[in-house]
Amino acid sequence: MDRRTNTSDGSGGASPTVVTAQHDDHDDLMADTDEDTQIMATSAVRAARQKVALFSTPYFASNQGVLVRTGTKVTSANARSLRWGVEQSSTSYEYLAGTLKPLQQPRVYQDQPSMFAALAAHQIDAVLLDTVEVLAEAKQAGGALRVVGQYRTGGVYGALLPKGSTNLKIVNTLIKQMKSNGTLTHLDKEYLVPEFGQDPDAIPYLQP
Repeated sequence: MDRRTNTSDGSGGASPTVVTAQHDDHDDLMADTDEDTQIMATSAVRAARQKVALFSTPYFASNQGVLVRTGTKVTSANARSLRWGVEQSSTSYEYLAGTLKPLQQPRVYQDQPSMFAALAAHQIDAVLLDTVEVLAEAKQAGGALRVVGQYRTGGVYGALLPKGSTNLKIVNTLIKQMKSNGTLTHLDKEYLVPEFGQDPDAIPYLQP
């Protein structure tokens, strides 16, 4: 599924179509798009993707959130002793293995539903995943799960364009304008906070 909207920089010229895609739609969309169609990626910018596509200037921070059963306490001091669950081949796994380095081998899952089910079943103590994704899961859980912290990783989201696109400049200009005039902040409050139940930036940061 994708949503398409036209954008304009106010110059009166032709406007590219913006596609807002889920993170698992990237390959299909890139194969079926041209330089007049831009893709707003909903996952972190990664080096592997930069080899096959263009990314705009970042418009959103992508940190790693900690999802636990309500009542579980997580601190910078005890985080390494928890039984962690993580999705395979993800930036979350890379951060967990390379930076946090838990004392117990984390359990690796092929998909998010299996990982969330394991958390609910007390098979693991905590899940590490993009903060916005664990916030969405916590809201759906109706109080049974809670996001208690996040790790600052420096990851970012950006608009994803086909290699060779001539629209990168106008997309960057639009994003910079929305940053400077407060549009992005307004959109965060209008859409993200209701969607996730709270502001992602309000989640406290833990130290690895």
